[in-house]
Amino acid sequence: MFIIMKKILALLMIVPMTLGAVTLSACGGNNQPETPAATAAAATTAAATEGAAPASKYGAADFVNTAATPDSALPAITGEITASDGLEVTALPLIREGFDSNPDLLILFTNNTGKACDIALKVDFLDADGKVLQTTEETDIEALLNGSSVSLCWGMDDLTASFAGYRIKADAVDVNTDLYAPIDDQLKFDYQKNENDVTFTVTNTGSKVAHWVNTHVLFIKGGKVVDYTFETCSGEKTTEIQPGETVTTTVKPFIDGGFDDVMVFVHGTAYAH
Repeated sequence: MFIIMKKILALLMIVPMTLGAVTLSACGGNNQPETPAATAAAATTAAATEGAAPASKYGAADFVNTAATPDSALPAITGEITASDGLEVTALPLIREGFDSNPDLLILFTNNTGKACDIALKVDFLDADGKVLQTTEETDIEALLNGSSVSLCWGMDDLTASFAGYRIKADAVDVNTDLYAPIDDQLKFDYQKNENDVTFTVTNTGSKVAHWVNTHVLFIKGGKVVDYTFETCSGEKTTEIQPGETVTTTVKPFIDGGFDDVMVFVHGTAYAH
């Protein structure tokens, strides 16, 4: 389900795929070990197999100080970021040319704090004079494993409004293990980059039922993010993926013009008890 409201679209985890680490296919069942997500910045193109496109060569750190949209579409947007030690934050203003007339704000996080954490996040959207147009807070970003990267996408509640700046404050806080359990390391996925879409599979390899497993695909062209999409993976019991179950989802961009690479993010949680 894609949410046009552009408030909070998703919290997702990226597991980078490195050379020889996986076999890409339209089905799950990869039993080979994955490289730890801490190597996101060094993710490389996987060896292509027959009928399969290579894995993304991009990690979250590749987009630091990189414009995230065609230069002709996006006005100058600058911002300020403060974050807890070890919590790396990258902001990517984005206009999806031909689809949006005002910008969204993609935010990429990498947790290098040394332990799993929740993230308490506050974003101020600013006008050209630094006046706050809107403040959005989210304190329920759950269970980001150490060494993992996640993505959020936010925009102004007023779909006709634009912002010229942002101020981001991100704090790593203790995981609330009384309510839920981190299971992203138990969600294994493969993906197939096709000409017009991306097909991916998610397998719950753990012993707990996975709830609200979400995927977020960033479509990249010429080294720039040009579009994104959001899907909730539905298993046999709607938003749950049972232990051992594999689900398959296909997504495509909303804008014309195609893409030449992708970043695929996956995140889910389990109840603690």
